[in-house]
Amino acid sequence: MQPIAPAVKNAYDLDNNTVNTISLVYMGFYVFVNFPSNYVLDTYGIRVGVLIGIVLTAIGMWVKCLINYGFYIAIIG
Repeated sequence: MQPIAPAVKNAYDLDNNTVNTISLVYMGFYVFVNFPSNYVLDTYGIRVGVLIGIVLTAIGMWVKCLINYGFYIAIIG
């Protein structure tokens, strides 16, 4: 269980399983992103791969800043 889970659970009136899906999303997303990212690294090099990773991480963090509009925005981000 995540240390912040009780606060998120109380703030959004959710159960523990829903709150813990945030950590599971990363593992599930890895399966789908692994092969395209390896292709980009092999084809274009590590510089382009890292730049794409930086941009996608920044977009994801900006989306997570919208958590006040709903809990599921954090899962999408």
